Amino acid sequence: MLSWANLPTNPDDCNDPKVYAAISTGRRQGVFQLDSTLGKRTLRKVRPRNFSELCDILALVRPGAMDHIDAYVNQQGPAQPHWRFHEELKTLDEILQPTHFVLLYQEQVLQALNIVCGWDYGDADLVLSALRKKKLDKLEEAKPKYLADGKYNGYSEEALEALWEILLPFANYSFAKAHAAAYAVISYWTGWFMVNHPNAYYAALFTALSDNQEKLTAAIVDAKENGVALLPPDINESNLGFTPTSDGIRFGLGAIKGVGPAVIESIKEMTIGSLDEFYAEIPNAVNARSLQCLIKAGTFDYFGNRVDHAERSQDFIDRAKEVKKAVEHGDQPLIKGGYRISKGRSGLKDMQAWEMELLGTELSKARIGVEVTRDLSEMEWVWVNSVLAGSPGSERVTFTLKGATFTSCQTVSGPDRISTMLVALDGLKVELS
Repeated sequence: MLSWANLPTNPDDCNDPKVYAAISTGRRQGVFQLDSTLGKRTLRKVRPRNFSELCDILALVRPGAMDHIDAYVNQQGPAQPHWRFHEELKTLDEILQPTHFVLLYQEQVLQALNIVCGWDYGDADLVLSALRKKKLDKLEEAKPKYLADGKYNGYSEEALEALWEILLPFANYSFAKAHAAAYAVISYWTGWFMVNHPNAYYAALFTALSDNQEKLTAAIVDAKENGVALLPPDINESNLGFTPTSDGIRFGLGAIKGVGPAVIESIKEMTIGSLDEFYAEIPNAVNARSLQCLIKAGTFDYFGNRVDHAERSQDFIDRAKEVKKAVEHGDQPLIKGGYRISKGRSGLKDMQAWEMELLGTELSKARIGVEVTRDLSEMEWVWVNSVLAGSPGSERVTFTLKGATFTSCQTVSGPDRISTMLVALDGLKVELS
């Protein structure tokens, strides 16, 4: 159950190593303000270990500081050399040490000008304000005084020019520390929900990305990598958006291509106990095309075979229309009900192709049932184990094993190839579906 009780609201409490480990992979989707290619790449490079470094990343990915990402990374470790703009500017080490000797925040600009030029923060802010507003004419006006005051305090023109060149990129957009900290809290929260409530987190993320198939597909891949189970859409269980459950995430009806809001709204007003009930009350908003999309996406799988239903759906719609027309004219329909489809499952390749087309991902896995009909030798078990567990991937094939104690395995060398290899061993009865 989703709980907000332990959600940290104070930056000092944003200290869970599991959260930082998760977002540091740079593969997780939806991390606030760091979901871009640059943001993910910077997360992988920096691998933040604490809240302060998370703040720094959010400042580093801004145009005013992004050129210094590699310098920041190279100076993270305590044994790393401290890069300086100029050797005379070692007087800035104290204010730059917290950001690994990279000038990163607007506050550091004010402090640097205070140290080098002796300006108070009011005078220094005039330069910072010109930088923020990209008023290059104001900067040029301020530069002679900057050089004069810096030289007065003992700095060479070479050192002052080096610092000035570092300051200019701040005109391209930089962060105040408070701004970065506010963003970092929300970035941490997304990581916290991802780690502690993955089903709820990814359900919300999927729903937010429903209109962007490319990003939704990437988020689905991420969720699978994070161990989140994806449940197929269901005509009774699914809502408009994705729904977190104790078992995983139920696909939302709104994520099915070809199914519009009017169709979903009309269906959600129904309670469907059987196909007879559905076709007897089929809403006007549901036409042949939208019904095919619903069926092929798996929303009616509870009632029987998907492939069989897809083949019969047009006949079912035509019959439902005839029954409805007869009732409207006060006639007794010749045939009422009888919307029957076969049970079980078949046509796996068709189902997976439909899911890719309509949902953007495959949900149906091949099922290989293995029944042991005699005692197998130790070497035979070693061979079976190598077949079941020796291939990479685990999304498309599931195994059930009868007649022996065996660790559940999943693999994907191709279900047909797996079953062919297993059936070759006398003593195994193999069924592929």
